[in-house]
Amino acid sequence: MAITRHKRENLTVNDRIKVNNQVSRDEIVPNLESVTFPVNIRVDNHIRNQVTAFINLGIEKNMKALIQHMIEKEKEDLDSSQLPRFEKMVNILEEKDYVAKSLKDANKSDK
Repeated sequence: MAITRHKRENLTVNDRIKVNNQVSRDEIVPNLESVTFPVNIRVDNHIRNQVTAFINLGIEKNMKALIQHMIEKEKEDLDSSQLPRFEKMVNILEEKDYVAKSLKDANKSDK
């Protein structure tokens, strides 16, 4: 094993680096459309039974609508500092879904 030796030169900063063309994230990653595709949420039989009971009571017409209703109720209970954070996380996940779906579609068209 060789030992390398480097010359140590004094580095000086003559000029500060200046940014000529500042860009925002939106210029690099444009606002993406949202995509919708079916997914499954795994729950146990007890949760499924409770969801079905809420539907039977007429709170909502199906499981998707009931879960959306419950999400809206929870969002109403978030405090003012949590809501923007929640929305930012949802937007990030929506972007991830869009990119993943776009890549999947591109791979299908290549075959």
